Amino acid sequence: MFLSLVAAIVAATTVYGQSQVATLTHDGVITTFYGYNGLQSAHDAAVSGDIITLSSGNFQGITITKAINLRGAGMQTDTENNILPSYVVGNVTINIPEEETRALTVEGVQFKNEVVGGVATNYSFLKNATFTKCLIRSFYNLKLQDVQFIQCKIRELRPNGSALSFSAINCFIRRYVSWANGIFRNCIVGGAGANENASFYNCILWGGYLLASCTAENCVGSTTFSSTTNSYGYSASYFKDVAQTNNTNTAVSSLFKTYRYKDSGSEEDWENETFELTDEAKAAYLGDDGKEVGIYGGLMPFDPTPSYPRITKCDVAPKSTVDGKLSVDIEVTTVE
Repeated sequence: MFLSLVAAIVAATTVYGQSQVATLTHDGVITTFYGYNGLQSAHDAAVSGDIITLSSGNFQGITITKAINLRGAGMQTDTENNILPSYVVGNVTINIPEEETRALTVEGVQFKNEVVGGVATNYSFLKNATFTKCLIRSFYNLKLQDVQFIQCKIRELRPNGSALSFSAINCFIRRYVSWANGIFRNCIVGGAGANENASFYNCILWGGYLLASCTAENCVGSTTFSSTTNSYGYSASYFKDVAQTNNTNTAVSSLFKTYRYKDSGSEEDWENETFELTDEAKAAYLGDDGKEVGIYGGLMPFDPTPSYPRITKCDVAPKSTVDGKLSVDIEVTTVE
């Protein structure tokens, strides 16, 4: 992988750092595309199974029709290594043929607008896809089968109600609206009324209530974000219609060290929020594994850093030496 990174940067030479770069890896051969349309150009040249790697910067939204492996520089700014995110600033439509046998994988990308399926009057079928360490403004109109969201931040998740199966693991989902068969583990999930057919384990929930078709175990919830008493003045339980399995109703606003939900006016800074629990909440609210509920518990505690090396420094000499050699100084992050 390191040699691939070096090859990609050498190909960029002095252009690197001055514009967005997308590299396409196909059968060990790396092709480099530059600028705002770099992602689109790389996708056009790719076949399913290829790897597209994005630098930091803004890239045009596209229609994804191939099961590519898309890797970005990160979902949010890495201040320690001074790496900015890879932004896809236009809408992204996913329309991969149902007969495709390869899996779409996306990691370390911030989607500034919508990730949708088909057109406004239809939906697309998406199977065997994984979104890891991504920030997504809105994800909707897709019928999902064996799709995973891992360590993501999602403002609005609205899969098609006939979705067959999907799961969210250690994710923050500000607003979930669906009647799909979703499984949520160690997530923070807000709703918009009653949710059906979903299963929640070791989660923090607010903003509605669960119908009897749902499952909830070792969860913390509230019908409103500020207290367990709703706007009509009487006590209500988030879990009143589901079998009680170590679920707790509490004032969810007291759980986080810094995060404060806003239900009106300007939106809170959920993109950069850590969602760390107070020390008291960490000790009081535990999942079935004895670890804290929410995104830092379970087997995959939340970490926005991509799982692959990223280039933190690239100095390329403006011209080659007399014997035709080009000096390149590269620093790459390690992966623990």
